[in-house]
Order: sequence, then C-alpha cells, then structure tokens
Amino acid sequence: STLDKIELRHIHLSIDSVTSNVYTKVRKKGSFEKTFETIEEYVKYRNERRAKKRDFVLFGSMCVQKDNWQEIGLFLDFCNARDMSPILQSVIGRSHLSLNHLSVEEFDGILNIISPYLDTPQRHAVLPLSEDIKKFKAARQSSIAKV
Repeated sequence: STLDKIELRHIHLSIDSVTSNVYTKVRKKGSFEKTFETIEEYVKYRNERRAKKRDFVLFGSMCVQKDNWQEIGLFLDFCNARDMSPILQSVIGRSHLSLNHLSVEEFDGILNIISPYLDTPQRHAVLPLSEDIKKFKAARQSSIAKV
C-alpha cells in the first residue's frame, strides 16, 4: 500500500460520536457504517505495522458539543479498546453547538462522566475539557446569580 512507503508518526481520526443516532445528528452528511469500517481498517493496519516494528500512534478526536457530550465515556472506552489515543476538544465559535450554553446540571453531568478518567492514562484527554467545563459552569452560575 502507499502508506507502507511513508514513515508514519501518527494518524488523526475525527470521530465525534460512537453511536449511529448521535453520529447522524453531528455528521449530517457522514456515513456511520463507512466511518467505523474505516476506523477498524486503520486499527488493523496500525497493528500490522506494529508487528513489523513500524508502529504509529492512532488518535481519535471528539469535538464535544451539545449533541454528543453524553457519549464522552463511550468515546473514551471506544478509543481504549482499540489502543487509540483520545483527544477531546470543546467547540469554540459556533454558539449553536457550543457547550457554554448548557445548564449547570448538564455541566455537572459532563463532570460526572469525565471525573473517573482523571485518574487513568486518559487523564491527558479529559483534563483540558474538565477545565473548560468548570469555567463554563462558573460563568453560567454567575449569570444566574445576577438575575
């Protein structure tokens, strides 16, 4: 394959959802089945190269937004099961998708999902999101207190 000729360090896959119903909401023109077939092909290919001592890192990225935050734990478990390094990013600049408009209860829900991962090797993936959520929550509480 063409990839065999390249000295790969990493491949970054944007996933954003691990269930078909949420995937359809988040990736309106995407194909859940094709995406996950492709992910499994990359995992298989990475494992083949690993066996030949030509390993590379496979990153899975989730752009966390109002329609998929409930899947953060599923996403982290999905990555862990495939030995993928997870990346969680907050949506910035698209207010209709952003987490900063969620309720205090929803912020608490996110923190409850990610807090068990803070003591795992996936800490690097959840810590920045945890800090973002704490800031969003504080801003929301401040705006509620002013009313």
